[in-house]
Amino acid sequence: MSFIRKKFRVSALITGSLIVLMVVLSVTGSIPGLGAPVEKVTEEDIASFVQVNHRMIIIQSELEARMIKAIEEQGLTVEQYLEIAFSQQNPEFAAAATEKELEKARNVNEEIEVLNNELHSKSLVVIAEAGLTVQRYEEIANAIENSNSAQEQYNKLMEELMGINNQEQEETLG
Repeated sequence: MSFIRKKFRVSALITGSLIVLMVVLSVTGSIPGLGAPVEKVTEEDIASFVQVNHRMIIIQSELEARMIKAIEEQGLTVEQYLEIAFSQQNPEFAAAATEKELEKARNVNEEIEVLNNELHSKSLVVIAEAGLTVQRYEEIANAIENSNSAQEQYNKLMEELMGINNQEQEETLG
């Protein structure tokens, strides 16, 4: 395996894990592992968790594309929108935006809120389809976060899954 491909896979795993953490936060309203004891998880639990996360990553990617489209349809660049959104969350950083651009950003915010609600709903469905409850999903996330062996198993399964998907993409492109 080439260095670049391996680095891409590691980067994809990290990005995927961050996305999953955002989804868990979106679904549950809390971050797993904060003060919670580590529950025992089985290999089957981790495999289910990996499948759920993989599906959530795909859903998140699709919704991100729709968010970018919503931004561009308002006549803003992603960079402009992010600058405006950042300045709205951090008043000490003023964005050099016109009133019209601020209105466009508000319109995008409304669309993003709808998409975030869609992400939340789809995440709940994906978790349920895997035979997990949100509570059990949180427990598995907590175990993966706080247990080296669970983390290693999670990473191994994600790498295998990503490898299969990358190979399928290469075959499709090649």
